[in-house]
Amino acid sequence: MVTRDFDAMLAEKAAGRPTFKVAGQEFTLRKKLPWAVWVKLMAVMRAEDTDEKKSTEEFFNTVLVRDDRQRFLDLLGSDDDDDDAVIGMDQLDALTDWAMEQFTGKLRNSSDGSSPGSNGTGQQPNVVSLQPKKAANA
Repeated sequence: MVTRDFDAMLAEKAAGRPTFKVAGQEFTLRKKLPWAVWVKLMAVMRAEDTDEKKSTEEFFNTVLVRDDRQRFLDLLGSDDDDDDAVIGMDQLDALTDWAMEQFTGKLRNSSDGSSPGSNGTGQQPNVVSLQPKKAANA
């Protein structure tokens, strides 16, 4: 009989809660999200009437631990002239991808600097051409 312990897998993946540092501050993600919360978040983010600011706020209010939420949102709204004290678009993009990876276990947009098409784990995928094969003497 094969038994897979998904609680142990999660504990191994994140021995503690995942943290990140941006704009000189450290923030902590929740260890995991309840399925119902995740589904609600995805519905908000996919809704056509939700603007980018609202969906970004909803995302980070959902994935961050309670104590870090307001501090992070304040940082997002900052228009400080100190470039090191604000979150740039490239940082927010990479951070959002990384947070999604933490909860889904699926790599997105090669956020760790790996080459395009790299899946990060396991064997490299086979590349298959959809073009017809040309004769060597053609």
